Amino acid sequence: MNLDEFRSRRPIDIIAKTNPILIIDEPQSVEGKQTKERLKEFCLLMTLRYSATHKADSIYNMVYRLDTMEAYNKHLVKKIAVKGITESGSTATEGYVYLQSINLSKSDPTATIQFDFKGASKIRKVTKTVGIGFNLYDNSNGMEEYKNNYVVKNIDGRDDSVEFLNGIKLYAGDVTGRVSEEQIHRLQIRETILSHIERERQLYYKGIKVLSLFFIDEVAHYKQYDAAGQPVNGIFPDMFEEEYKEIVSTLQPGLGEETYFRYLDSISAKSTHAGYFSIDKKGI
Repeated sequence: MNLDEFRSRRPIDIIAKTNPILIIDEPQSVEGKQTKERLKEFCLLMTLRYSATHKADSIYNMVYRLDTMEAYNKHLVKKIAVKGITESGSTATEGYVYLQSINLSKSDPTATIQFDFKGASKIRKVTKTVGIGFNLYDNSNGMEEYKNNYVVKNIDGRDDSVEFLNGIKLYAGDVTGRVSEEQIHRLQIRETILSHIERERQLYYKGIKVLSLFFIDEVAHYKQYDAAGQPVNGIFPDMFEEEYKEIVSTLQPGLGEETYFRYLDSISAKSTHAGYFSIDKKGI
């Protein structure tokens, strides 16, 4: 339409005369101060904002919310499962211990735990499957944090717990000791990989593909670009690849799982993950 047909008026002025209803998908993308000022020129009757990640939802009137329970009740999802990391201690005098799982078999139960190990040049985290009597002080190369009776006293498969001689009791998913935000992120990634592989092993021979999603706080934590404009890993992919390799290397094939394990071996850790971001114009 030519400008003359508007009698020299701006198109936005014509629209504003109608007091339109504005519908915004993912409104967090238009939260800039200047953008919000320009939107006022539409003289809106009302604005509907649809998003799962509102940045400033406290200043708007909520009309409808679809949470996980309602989605389940409406049969929009088949199942809800929550798996989290729980900090049970954070003092500097306590040794870092993460209880990954309790393993049940015909023999006595074992526990898969992660703890610090003092190497020649630095302290690193190691994951081991242990039984009653396992001494973290001895197996950490004598780290002082584990000197206070960090010996496995009991492994209970009924409540998925491990108790040490010093009275500390951890349940599957618990972590104690010095835990940074970065380490919590690493454990969350590890737990997701473990859950993914557990589910994938169940469904692989049925021809059903398993997909696990990560929602992250910053694109830069997943992908960055070097001086030549080439994509490079952020901190999360590095964590993922390290944890994925370690987990896959410790898996034991069950009866008839040879094909699945060949499938796992055929895919590198780097090829196992990919990211999609609306601001990424370079593709993936």
